Amino acid sequence: MRSIAFNQTNGTLVSAGGDRTIRIWQLRRPLLVALQGHRAKVYSVSFSPDGRLLASSGADNNVRLWDRQGNLLHRLSGHQG
Repeated sequence: MRSIAFNQTNGTLVSAGGDRTIRIWQLRRPLLVALQGHRAKVYSVSFSPDGRLLASSGADNNVRLWDRQGNLLHRLSGHQG
């Protein structure tokens, strides 16, 4: 696991891993969903202040924005450094 973030609004925890997968967890339930889309290790995850969006970044030089249901909304490519 590379990064975790906690959403206090709805008790959701998200983790980023070296297996290119983002996992969303509810504290009272098992795994909700596994998000796939990055083509390399996922380094970081973070919720928006209102908890409605999730941002992830990875070794594939992409930032991806997801909604609470795990749908990919945007892919921002070309990040360097």
